[in-house]
Amino acid sequence: MRNVGAKGEAVFCNLCGDVDLRPNLARVDKTGWDFFVEFPYEIDPSIPADMQVPIECRIQVKATDKRHRKVPITLSNLWRLINAQMPAFIAFFEFDGQTNVQNGFMVHVDNNLIGKVLKRMREIEESGNPCNFNKRTISVYYDDTDRLQSLDGKCLKETILHHIGKDYITYVRDKREYVQSTGFEDGSAQINFTVEGEEDLERLINVSLGIENEVKITSLSAVHCRFGIRSHKPFINQDTGKLQMPNVEPITYGKICVKLDKLSPDLSFDCKLYNSPFNAMIPDKFKKIRIQGLFFDWIFYPYTGKMTYSYYFGGGLKLRIPALRDAIKLMSILTAPGNRLHVEADFPGYLKQGFSFSTHQSNPDWGQALGLAESAAHLAFFFEIANQAEVGIDDLRKYGSAINLLSEVIKNRYDDAFMIEFEIVEEGGLDLDKEVVVVMLLSTPLGSHAVGAILTCSGIVNITDGGKYRMVIRQTTMDGKLVVRTGESVDKETLIRKFEAVEERYSTDSFQVVRIGE
Repeated sequence: MRNVGAKGEAVFCNLCGDVDLRPNLARVDKTGWDFFVEFPYEIDPSIPADMQVPIECRIQVKATDKRHRKVPITLSNLWRLINAQMPAFIAFFEFDGQTNVQNGFMVHVDNNLIGKVLKRMREIEESGNPCNFNKRTISVYYDDTDRLQSLDGKCLKETILHHIGKDYITYVRDKREYVQSTGFEDGSAQINFTVEGEEDLERLINVSLGIENEVKITSLSAVHCRFGIRSHKPFINQDTGKLQMPNVEPITYGKICVKLDKLSPDLSFDCKLYNSPFNAMIPDKFKKIRIQGLFFDWIFYPYTGKMTYSYYFGGGLKLRIPALRDAIKLMSILTAPGNRLHVEADFPGYLKQGFSFSTHQSNPDWGQALGLAESAAHLAFFFEIANQAEVGIDDLRKYGSAINLLSEVIKNRYDDAFMIEFEIVEEGGLDLDKEVVVVMLLSTPLGSHAVGAILTCSGIVNITDGGKYRMVIRQTTMDGKLVVRTGESVDKETLIRKFEAVEERYSTDSFQVVRIGE
């Protein structure tokens, strides 16, 4: 009797021998034969040798005298090919009743075939009938796209390498990951549970939005789910439990713009959008959407018009100075009663949404913080560090007096309250008949930076009861800027040279120059 299967195996071995491929024949079970094919160990000089792996693959050979271009193969055989930690192929040889092989085909066990087999296995297992994967088959089709263009070893080798690609290690990794992940695109399990009462339902939504940590649930069960096919046997089944959803991720990132009216300048903030997966299955009054920024958290009830918000500037939060100013400006608006705010939310992939709401709280403290932020922003732009310096609200409160003073002096907006007192250690003191010029450094920390200005001041000089000199400043001139990052040391020699350069301009018989600080 004609043994076409043995003829196919012989053809395959001969093709491998043509190009020094080593086919290792292994009898696995009664269903057929598998070849483990080893490629010659050829070192790629562009890659370190210790990072290279010899290529090997697993091949099942099927031979036929027919041209049906399909062969039924057992699921158990295909399952072995799928789970082999290497490339896998099915070689088909057509003899057409002739002594010599007429056509050859190589079907790659690719992602399409992997998914088809794994889905069929899951369907059979959950059907309630005996699995018998060694008796159940899937028809594997092949056509001219799989044809070996020439029945020789060179074409066989090139076909295998074509499917593997240039990086064997990457191929093996990608195959393994696909086998493990396919069918789980919509999740790997289905969980059923019950929450009791509106309070726990509200808490459930909060957990799904990342607002709360856990919620009490009852009647908890979970089953594996792949390709949308639920397992009939739960892997979790208990009466009570607690549901946690750690590391909740936003569904998208975008911006919100806030205005007091349509003609006012807007305040724009980057933020994240969260939408509860339970919104689709709960009554409208419980549905929530969360918008979170660096310093604020807004919760919207889209079907009731209700909104709650919280803010946080503590914990060492630092923002670029213009951003901090806008943040404090927003808080001053939100906490001033009677404001009507217009908000536009812009998130990629979603329609722009606009809504309005009225403010009711009252917190006058933000007015003072806003004034400090405006002064800090003025300094940041003046010293050209607006896109670099980061400041926290605690920095503003701690150094607010110095920040305001430097800002006002630079603007030349000060009154008689701005005065300086100094002593003269040189014998003879000052000649008050001459005009006195004071050269001084006025500086302040500004979050991640420190800034300072070398000022030339003139005004009226008097002697105090304590024997000190007091100048009421009438005019200041900016003669130099200083910017250093917090923690960096100041180059004193450079600073002294700056002072000396200013003093030289006023070193005449008409002026007396006093230097304060270096």
